[in-house]
Amino acid sequence: LIRQTRAEGVLFISGDVHWGELSRLQAPNCYPLYDLTASGLNQDWDRLEPNGNRLGDACMDFHFGMLEINWGTTPSVELKIHDMTGRARVRRTVRFSELRFSGR
Repeated sequence: LIRQTRAEGVLFISGDVHWGELSRLQAPNCYPLYDLTASGLNQDWDRLEPNGNRLGDACMDFHFGMLEINWGTTPSVELKIHDMTGRARVRRTVRFSELRFSGR
């Protein structure tokens, strides 16, 4: 559907898996698709499911997700998973220009 409509700037936010992670899928003829997954503040888990698209480590402790948008000269969004101490355990900055089809 993203390819058919040529929708740009799409990010996925998902949850209810009891851990936090960031995934990236490079689908054919599309820009990279990112999915930030976080669960409720009181959710942790002892077993991690396989995910070949996961970037870095997952956060298995109590956590929350955050998106921080920078509207400056180079607009971007920082995708983060924080533990309950406030430390960012997962972090990735994605420029809005990355979320476009090539040839524009």
